[in-house]
Amino acid sequence: MACLEAQRPCRSKAAHEFLVLHYFALDSAKHWDEVLTHVLPAVRLPGASARRATALEVFGASHIQPSHRRMPHVLWTDSMTLIWNLLIGGRMGRYTGSPDTLVLDQRVDVRGFSAGSFAGLCTLQLSWKIPNVVTYGKLGAIACPPQLLVTPPATHALHLFHYEADQLCVWKPGHRQLDQLQIRFTYVSTEGPAYREHFGAREHSYSHWLSLDLPTGWWDLARFLFLYPNAASSIKRDATPLRLLSWLSFRLEPAVEALIEETMRYLSTAEKVTETDLLALGTKHLGMGTSPESVEALRDRLIELVSVRNLKHRPEALFALFRQFLQRLTLPRLCHFLDLVLPQLTPVRAPWADATRTL
Repeated sequence: MACLEAQRPCRSKAAHEFLVLHYFALDSAKHWDEVLTHVLPAVRLPGASARRATALEVFGASHIQPSHRRMPHVLWTDSMTLIWNLLIGGRMGRYTGSPDTLVLDQRVDVRGFSAGSFAGLCTLQLSWKIPNVVTYGKLGAIACPPQLLVTPPATHALHLFHYEADQLCVWKPGHRQLDQLQIRFTYVSTEGPAYREHFGAREHSYSHWLSLDLPTGWWDLARFLFLYPNAASSIKRDATPLRLLSWLSFRLEPAVEALIEETMRYLSTAEKVTETDLLALGTKHLGMGTSPESVEALRDRLIELVSVRNLKHRPEALFALFRQFLQRLTLPRLCHFLDLVLPQLTPVRAPWADATRTL
């Protein structure tokens, strides 16, 4: 206990128990600040928020960090289990023996990528031991000891995804291993140089898969990207539309140019950007009878007003690709693109004499 008061690193199970129980369960209990104010007004004690901040600081200095090369240290698992029990497993009543403690079912969603996949698996396995907790884990770029990959309990769900060409997180499981684990998995592989460095020099930039509804099973990258284009690298995906845009000459209607100019001035100020102000600018310049329902509706209306100079030979398919690209931008980014980027993509020469020969 003395080592905790001095805030020196102390690696004993008793120290962790004292730290967690004393600071989190008792001093940081609900209404602690009211107790200090009404019951002990003459005693100057730190409030709950200060106690909790001190506990986190001491805990960070005293616990042993886990490593992705080996299983988490027993002191880390014991102390983290205590904290999880306090936060979602019944709180203080679990330790004080209060019979009227109401324990509610808790759902915990855990997401992690790369080193976060190791921390996520460690956290999930701690949560699986708490009876009233149900977890859903989605982890990618797997980097952990093989012993951490176990079948979750029946009430819990786990989804792992990995790209075989990843050079920073190497994971090459066998078909039989994943079948025995009985978990959801998405394993993507590739052959040949067609998609080399698609996800960066180390093939590690695919963390956006965490936000996608991924299919399960074994996949080839070419088929995977064809069926699920959002899984592609945004840099690679947008390179082709931007390159194709250099073939076209664009012009903006005067009302659109006026809206973009005033919107850019508004965005350059120190004032907080509000949706109401953006909608008011759109209503003012575009001559809309009623205000758009949302900023997204205003953005779509702005995209519709963008036209190609040679309207007679306008390549509809190419312009549809351009429109789809613009719809991935927010309204402020769209105005920036139309104001600064688009003029740089316009060819130096005059519009085509014969657009059909250009394409």
